[in-house]
Amino acid sequence: FLLLLTFTSVSVLAADIRSCPGEEQLKPIEKQMIERARFRADQVVEKSYPHLSSIPIYVCMDKEERYFEALPPAATGALNAYKIEIADVVLDPRLGISTEDDDEILRSVLAHELGHISTYIQINNPLSLFMSIVIPLTFDESHHYVSCFEKYTDLMAIRRGYARGLQNWLAW
Repeated sequence: FLLLLTFTSVSVLAADIRSCPGEEQLKPIEKQMIERARFRADQVVEKSYPHLSSIPIYVCMDKEERYFEALPPAATGALNAYKIEIADVVLDPRLGISTEDDDEILRSVLAHELGHISTYIQINNPLSLFMSIVIPLTFDESHHYVSCFEKYTDLMAIRRGYARGLQNWLAW
């Protein structure tokens, strides 16, 4: 719990990491948890994805079943803004990533998700993005395309030094 409190005073981020609409409805502990995730996302952008520093990225808590998910602008409803959703269970100190050692896991998984955003930016035409990412992911019954896309993004994070954290995430 004390670890979470240390991240509430962070106000200036190097990257354009944003809060999400509706966060005023979050409980205080949830606000602290998502601020911690934003702070870690900012660190990863600054260290490993500096080309994303001027890109608006919303980091939001989500109540859905997926642990982490990176979404392109077409899915966020905001022009040229990206979004990383993190399941509340992952950030809950009673259930998920909560210790200082676990911050390595959080940074590593955020590096993976930021890899997705980096890929989305390389395909900067909304129609091309939709045709090359959204359609195949939606209709990929064999999950081959999804597996390749996830492996590619894992390799992006591993090449940036996040292998151990990703291994620990799998163990978690």
